[in-house]
Amino acid sequence: SDSCAAGGCGGVGGEGAGPKITASQQTTLDASPTSDKSLQLLYPYDGTVWPLDLLAPLLQWDIDPSTSVDAIKIDISGKYYNYVGYFSRPTLLAAGDPFVRHPIPQAVWDAATHSATHDSLKVTLTLLANDTALGPLETTWIIAGGSLKGVVYYQSYGTKLASNYSGAIDPSAPGGLSDFGGATLAISGNSTSPTLVAGSDGDHHQCRVCHTVSADGSRMVVQHGDNYPASSSYALTQPAYPETPYPTDGLMGWVGLYPDGSIGLSNGGPISGGANTMPSNLVDATAGAVIPSNGLTNFVTLAALPAFSPDGSQVAFAFYEGPGDSQVGAGDPSKLVLMDFDVTSSTFSNPQLVFQAMGGALPGWPSFTPSGNRLVFQLDLPSGQNRGEYFATRYGNRGELWWVDLSTGNAHPLERLNGTQGGTSYLPVLPNNHDHDEQLAYEPTVSPIASGGYAWVVFTSRRAYGNVASIDPTWSDPRDHDLTQTPTPKKLWVAALDLPSDVEIQATSDDPSHPAFYLPAQELLAGNSRGYWVPEPCRENGSDCDSGDQCCDGFCAYDGVAMKNLCGGTPPECSNEFDICAVSDDCCDDTLQCIGGRCSMVILN
Repeated sequence: SDSCAAGGCGGVGGEGAGPKITASQQTTLDASPTSDKSLQLLYPYDGTVWPLDLLAPLLQWDIDPSTSVDAIKIDISGKYYNYVGYFSRPTLLAAGDPFVRHPIPQAVWDAATHSATHDSLKVTLTLLANDTALGPLETTWIIAGGSLKGVVYYQSYGTKLASNYSGAIDPSAPGGLSDFGGATLAISGNSTSPTLVAGSDGDHHQCRVCHTVSADGSRMVVQHGDNYPASSSYALTQPAYPETPYPTDGLMGWVGLYPDGSIGLSNGGPISGGANTMPSNLVDATAGAVIPSNGLTNFVTLAALPAFSPDGSQVAFAFYEGPGDSQVGAGDPSKLVLMDFDVTSSTFSNPQLVFQAMGGALPGWPSFTPSGNRLVFQLDLPSGQNRGEYFATRYGNRGELWWVDLSTGNAHPLERLNGTQGGTSYLPVLPNNHDHDEQLAYEPTVSPIASGGYAWVVFTSRRAYGNVASIDPTWSDPRDHDLTQTPTPKKLWVAALDLPSDVEIQATSDDPSHPAFYLPAQELLAGNSRGYWVPEPCRENGSDCDSGDQCCDGFCAYDGVAMKNLCGGTPPECSNEFDICAVSDDCCDDTLQCIGGRCSMVILN
């Protein structure tokens, strides 16, 4: 009850489970249902790929407002599992409010998904209204072979975990206004709520939102101050995440960090919040100072939104400004460029044009897949409205996510992630300007660890989250709109990307993505964005562990003395899933391949 009252039951929203139904209601629900053209399933989407060990999703549907739903039947079936549950209106649902959503019980979800790894589940929903069964609503989901690994660090405007801004519209507060927070938060595992990482109570100088995180999860760089010129480093491996301010303003904002967080490439794009017009340079991420490099500044002056590959051998950026060369041409924000990088000599070389946008669109926010041979990026679309800011998600800006194969230059939109299938949107068209939700995807980052046969991308979207968060997509500033009872749709979503059976060949489809799911545990009454999905801080030898990605030495093995799995310095004979590897032959069986330096499960054709 408390978590529901705070804005979300179990981290997914809604009013919780309803009580049992009567025998008469069950008899009616078990009869053949009557079709109702107004009835549609809003969330989750058909074809979604789900990881294991996630909080159960919230079923959400739409029906003619004149139809009063009294009870539902949920049927979940797979090859080895079947469940049928009956529920009436949740007791926490206010009198007069429509019954339009209900959770899948967590124990049922866990059992169903674990029974169907690398397989599918069919979900059938039947509704009872006016003593008549309506439906059925049917959807099929794919279940991955593993759970998601690591932590998502993201920024939140409107969080209740810090208070450093005033003026939020709040009719229940004295004077109709209340305080809110700008902070960077974290979600891990099957959490039901986020934790505070950076930001504290006080004035707006305590706001900590615009951030970058290293791929190993050791360092986070966050901006702050008036117009966010200053930056600080946060040690994510230490308790309470100690903050170290950088000495030079404007240098470290939106920095692209090397995988171990030791150095970075400074951002040269005019990003809102820490807008940089300083030339891009190699920087020391500990000292916050420019360090000498070779081959960079004679090619690019302003490298926007830079990102390093998982092994650090390449860096990608939007080529905002610079002299360029005869192959790539001069700097142009429509160009996405890749350069090789040698960390031992601090040398940038071999610039390659990997994508060029057309018609006024702009590429940005590149993120490498775990294998390092593909980029996922946002295409900022010319929406016919004033962009206002470079790569902002507000002001009605529209975006969609794309991917490009670096070996062939083949680029294609991630259609199913964005919300389309065969060129047609499958997202529900809802009131409040939710008629183009397939163009509201922004700021992708790909987890450096593949899991369950898939790579996983977390991104910002302003699409409607069913009927829980369905107000106008642009309404996310609590100073302009009352968000105390109506959640903003500005939230984090996650989608699976297919891994090919051999990391050296292209995926069999131009679109390797699948429909996305809402990331549980976010605060519903806050605007959340820019998630970085990275490993949790590593554990030293002798620490308890479940898998090698949790260990600083990269191996988790059974200890016969302690009678449990421990992080250890002695590698096993072969590498298990999530253990470190150099080549695929290091991995223990042929269902594992070495992807991004970790043995990862692949789905063999």
